[in-house]
Amino acid sequence: MKLAEKSNIYFIFNLEENKAQIKAKGMPLKEFPIGGSRLWGGSPPITPLTLVKKSALLEPKRRTITPKKREEQSSEEDTGAPTFEIEALELKDMPSSFRFELSAGVHISIRPKPEGFLMGLLDIFRTLVWYVTKPIQSLWHAFLGTPFTALELELGRDDAQRLYWSFPEGNEVIVYRPIA
Repeated sequence: MKLAEKSNIYFIFNLEENKAQIKAKGMPLKEFPIGGSRLWGGSPPITPLTLVKKSALLEPKRRTITPKKREEQSSEEDTGAPTFEIEALELKDMPSSFRFELSAGVHISIRPKPEGFLMGLLDIFRTLVWYVTKPIQSLWHAFLGTPFTALELELGRDDAQRLYWSFPEGNEVIVYRPIA
């Protein structure tokens, strides 16, 4: 409730209803259906968690713009109008497979729904990797004495890209999973 009183945008991953929501002041702004999910470790705490880091294999890159020197500007003015391109990051530039690292040792992996035969094979490979790496990560975190919960969510490709774009580091999230 305290989170809904703030004016900040926050996120809710509701695993009971299989949906991810972007909210502000308790009002839903956008909703994404979750196609599938799996959990490793204990249930995440039902308290606001902070996005500490987001990462992707191919993260979007912003081009660095360097100002031109006076001589270059004056030569451009002599030849006509200066030419430049506005390069903004768009939805199509966002990754569809990525990872969120939240506070309290919660890690959320987002992947797109597999479409086609090759993506189905990749999905089988990802499942094998999941069941090999999660026990190792659990042992490592137990050795370090830190909590570890891993959650994998399957979203549509466009929805995954929208989620990556709209979820900046430092925002808060609630992961709701009913305890059976």
